[in-house]
Amino acid sequence: MANRTAGPVGTFVIGLIFIAIGVGGVHFYAGPKIKEAKESVKWPSVTGKVLTSDVNTSRNSDGKTMYSAEVAFNYTVEGKTYTSSSIDMGPKSSSSSSSDAYNTAGQYPVGKSVSVYYNPELPSHGVLETGVPTSLTIIYWGGWVFAGIGVLLTFKLLFKILLIVGVLATTKSG
Repeated sequence: MANRTAGPVGTFVIGLIFIAIGVGGVHFYAGPKIKEAKESVKWPSVTGKVLTSDVNTSRNSDGKTMYSAEVAFNYTVEGKTYTSSSIDMGPKSSSSSSSDAYNTAGQYPVGKSVSVYYNPELPSHGVLETGVPTSLTIIYWGGWVFAGIGVLLTFKLLFKILLIVGVLATTKSG
């Protein structure tokens, strides 16, 4: 079977898709989440209690076992009790290495009293750890790298067009 590559229009469209996904991911997901994560260091805290703490296992599409810490806790703000399972401000994640998941679950055993930081504008949003987690930073910069690849793909084609137009203009005038 012949090896096919994207033609100029295909490369341009792929570049635009990369730009859209990268900038969209940064603008609509990672950027707002990082802003909120930075604000979380100023959130008030209350004492809460860990309800469940376990390591979840699942299989990814390659059949590899993935591990994630599952911690749930409750806390009370102004007489209303809330339950959350957000350890930090990042997305829930899993890894093929079990050590991080077991360390996190071990850090928050069932029954432990914990400091819960909650969004004063949305008290149902409580976390155990404030600040910007590494996972959000990776998503943020990954979005910009994705967009950068799209820019390179897109401008590669535009540069070729400008080069051709320039050569044609030089040939006609000379």
